[in-house]
This record gives sequence, structure tokens and C-alpha cells, in this order.
Amino acid sequence: MYPNIQKAMTRNLKKSQKLVVFIGPVLFLYLFWWIWYSNGKVIDENNRGMLLLFAGMAVFLILSIPLGQWSQRKVMRRQFSRFSEAELERIDRFLETVEPIRGITVTPDALIGAGVMVPVQHLVWIFIRSRTQQMAATIQEMIAVTDDKAEHSLYLGVRPGPFRQADQEAVREITRQLLQHRPGLFVGHSEENQRLYRENFAGMAAAAGRSAAQ
Repeated sequence: MYPNIQKAMTRNLKKSQKLVVFIGPVLFLYLFWWIWYSNGKVIDENNRGMLLLFAGMAVFLILSIPLGQWSQRKVMRRQFSRFSEAELERIDRFLETVEPIRGITVTPDALIGAGVMVPVQHLVWIFIRSRTQQMAATIQEMIAVTDDKAEHSLYLGVRPGPFRQADQEAVREITRQLLQHRPGLFVGHSEENQRLYRENFAGMAAAAGRSAAQ
């Protein structure tokens, strides 16, 4: 059912699943070696604790795959509910001929990222946001604000390198494609856009919609 949409929404998630499939068996092999090496005996409390920790991690990793797949299906059903059947079929056909840009794909009907599919006709404002996870990894996101004032976060793949900044060329191309289908879209985290968002979001949404209808 809509295989191209599913592929576009789970591209990065499948990479994580492959890593989990690899790590789970490795942990089990390590546990087997450990038990065999100690003749099946747990020598002290420290070893017992480590054994239980690794066993728990291995079981968790293996169970996380079906749980993750169930969660993905649930997310997709929620995302699909924003579109008509005709729109979903059109999006799926369109995706046969395009490639994602740093993990994000633009169609005339939808802005698609990992686990996210936003209707283009409801877009009001997009901007790039950086956030730091665990004091180390910097995550680049494209934030898409829709006319219900909801914020949708799309992970934006970054250029390789020590500073790992958002690929500005990719951002410009995604923006250019979106403006083709939504010419009134507000772009960038400028002071004026922030002020409109705070003080007159209804007018902001109306302006985006009027420009798109012209």
C-alpha cells in the first residue's frame, strides 16, 4: 500500500533497524562466549550484574524491531489521514521519479521526511532549527508550520565534516521546490516572521493561502 511513500518516510529508520539486527546477535554471541568461557558459572556479583545487563539489552534490541514496525504503521496511518485517497495515489506515483534531498522529498501535494508527511496546501512557514542532543550531537531540522499552528519537524541530513552544518544548497533547493507549489510560503526564522507568528498568525496563514490560490 503506497510503497513509494512508505520508502520515503522510513528511509533513515530502516538504516537504524539494520544496525539493531546486527547488534542483537552480537550481544547474544558475546553472552554465549562468556558463559562458555566461565564453564557456565557466574563468579561474583559484578559478573552476574553484567550478564543480566547484556541479556536485557539483547532481548530489548530484538524486541524493538517488531515494536518499531508496529509504531511506524501507526504513525503512517495518522499521517495518511491528512490526505485523500486520490492525493495519496498521486503522491505515490510522483515519488517514482524523484530522489530525496538530504532525506526530505517535495511533491506538489506533500513535504515528506522520516516519519513525517505534511500537506503542502496547509503550509504557512518553514525554517531551519538546530538543536543539541546529549551535549554533543547537533541535529538539523526543517520545521514546517501548518495553518492549524502545528509544528512538524523533518530531520535534515547534514554535510559530512567536523562542524556538520545544514547543507545550505540543499535547503535552498527544498525551499525552491516548495515555493513552486506554495508561492505564499513564509521562509526563514526572521524577526518579522516570528512577530507575525506571535501576533497575527491568522493573517499569516491567510496570506500564504491567498498567494497559493492566485
